[in-house]
Amino acid sequence: MYVVKIGGSVYENIEKIVSDLPKNNRLIIVHGGAKIVTDIAERLGIKQKFVVSPSGIKSRYTDWKTMEIFQMVIAGKINKDIVRFLVKNGRKAIGLCGIDNSLITGIRKKKLIIVENNRKKLIEGGYTGKIKNIDIDFLRLLVNQGIIPVIGSVALSEEYEPLNINADTLASFIASKIGCEEIIFLTDVDGVLDKDRKMIPVIHTSEIQNMNIGFGMKRKLLEISRFRIPKAYIYNGLRPRPFSDPVGTVIIYDGN
Repeated sequence: MYVVKIGGSVYENIEKIVSDLPKNNRLIIVHGGAKIVTDIAERLGIKQKFVVSPSGIKSRYTDWKTMEIFQMVIAGKINKDIVRFLVKNGRKAIGLCGIDNSLITGIRKKKLIIVENNRKKLIEGGYTGKIKNIDIDFLRLLVNQGIIPVIGSVALSEEYEPLNINADTLASFIASKIGCEEIIFLTDVDGVLDKDRKMIPVIHTSEIQNMNIGFGMKRKLLEISRFRIPKAYIYNGLRPRPFSDPVGTVIIYDGN
């Protein structure tokens, strides 16, 4: 069994991605879709706000209107497009998000510390959350029935509110808890690139902390290491055959 995480940056290639999936239904698909959320929100006249944490992480500020769009796009459009193409290719699949059957519960961040005009500031947390629990038994039941779960990155809070959760963290959490040996991340670049934009073919997790790579990619690698996944692949999901003719980086967990 393995997990495939499909990033929103490769959504334009979703039909080719799905048609090239290995012919094995013992897999779980996790997806985000931040780029598509931003595009649709702004088309609807809802301007997106991004904030920066004290550690330099830039992220979307999810107020209620944005959360409504996020739920609509992630649990609706993107999720059902992936399921639709899986069914078209003769696969059994079901689209889910964390709200369905309380699959993913989360804790809403009540307050956020951000940096604005070079000063720290405390603001309301909005509808961003951290994962508290995932019903792994339910996912295992589906996979054992030959059904591919397609999971959008929306969780259910303790107050029964929808929450925006990090899709990389969700994919890594599921892979770890269900005991997957491998996880595949599809991005819009040829794997992990060094400071000279050259692809790094192999990375051991003990090397990650001291690597000079982009912040977003480094955060992804640290999540892989934190969840102790034996082997992870970061492939370019914009290629015509991202699985059967992959280009990317393999990350090997070496105990650190």
